[in-house]
Amino acid sequence: MATLPSIVLRTIAMQLVDDLKDNALCKKAVSVLCSLRLTCRELAQMGLIKTVLFSSINLYATKNNMLRVEQTDFSAIGPSIRQINFFPSPYFYNLKFSDFKKMLDLHNAQITDSNLCERCSARLVRNNFQETCDGRYPLSRDEILMRYQSYMERACEDKHSAIDGWLAKVWVKMLRFSQYVDTIKLCPASQATSQMPYPLVQVDCGECHTCCENVGLIDAMAGGSGDCLLTAVYGALASSLPIKNLSIECELMDATTANWRALRWRTAILEQVEPLIIKELPYGMRGHSDDSARDVKASVLVSDALWEVRKTVQHIILLRRSWPMAPRRSDLLPFFGYNGEFPCLRFLDLKSFYLWTSYFTSFIASCAALQTLSLEKCKIAGPDGEWKAFFDSVRERPRALHLTFYGMGSKDGPWDFNSGLGRNAGDGVSTSDSAAGLQKSLFLYLSRLAGWDTVLEDRFSETW
Repeated sequence: MATLPSIVLRTIAMQLVDDLKDNALCKKAVSVLCSLRLTCRELAQMGLIKTVLFSSINLYATKNNMLRVEQTDFSAIGPSIRQINFFPSPYFYNLKFSDFKKMLDLHNAQITDSNLCERCSARLVRNNFQETCDGRYPLSRDEILMRYQSYMERACEDKHSAIDGWLAKVWVKMLRFSQYVDTIKLCPASQATSQMPYPLVQVDCGECHTCCENVGLIDAMAGGSGDCLLTAVYGALASSLPIKNLSIECELMDATTANWRALRWRTAILEQVEPLIIKELPYGMRGHSDDSARDVKASVLVSDALWEVRKTVQHIILLRRSWPMAPRRSDLLPFFGYNGEFPCLRFLDLKSFYLWTSYFTSFIASCAALQTLSLEKCKIAGPDGEWKAFFDSVRERPRALHLTFYGMGSKDGPWDFNSGLGRNAGDGVSTSDSAAGLQKSLFLYLSRLAGWDTVLEDRFSETW
């Protein structure tokens, strides 16, 4: 291969790069490209191959992955890296024995689960057939206990590598050669299935009910691992170049002792961020009492991040899986006192928030560039809380606002329409279910084409 003319080598590389666009050929093409880089110096130095192979890389918060990173020469591939996906350890250090046994049971049960979609079932049968035929299941309690002890040893190793700073130091050295990285993503544990000793879902799992349930179970078990991941990534980014895209999607511990509560974002890290995504927000204290002091402490991480990105951020996504038990002060903190501070914000997506009317409407009114507002399963709260006040703030905006509501009880999907389009806009409603009449009344009100009628009053007199 090394003796072939350069034009032939380039042709081979181009063909393999084209194969990456075909899902059926992608995996094989990547494998061949990686092999060619190791066997042919000219291909190893080809920028095109480096770009397609290393523009996005995955790093895991594990001791083993740390050692691999230490042994890798990033001076050759670092300039090609644009996005780094950080994954928590697949070994959950706070996993109870009962949960570990449940994990083993689910791992084994998938092979005979009739609820699995055909794609997931076929893949799981293929992957687990040998293990099952060897008679490794069912296991005795002593065998399960031995596996649990081995599992926890790995988990504790990974935990200490993250919180003691060793992992961050290794990542810092790698980032020094990756000066063009502009996207950082902290991924949930459910997306690290290829690294798990007892996977419950596959990387390209289908949409069957069992897989969806198992994804939620994995992320719920992995709170501590996500906590360690954020701590390690924060330590690595503290001395890196500014980033433009930040996504925090790992599950974090909902406890007052969690390490991430002491973190404070440094301005230089986030001053150029345009989209900010934080899923499974670590505040709201689901299931706890109405201790507002604890909620305030829990929201500092998010509030600090919002404050640091305020001048450049264009898209903010803040999501929670469920509401806190009752409205509380932490729900207004991300927007309290920020009026006029987000000049570039064009898209705002919120899920499972209590919207404190006076603060939220003032914030929305101050975002002159805002084009799209998406609210999923949000409720109005506060002593002056009523939906009409919120709709009035949208109605008075000088520019049209694309407004989307999820969780309105509509069977055919979200409420999705534009406000303020004028009399030539048609009905402005994108859905046509049984609630279309109510949607149209709301659209006409927001567009100043009709008043607040009894239909709207009856529907929005109570919170959702």
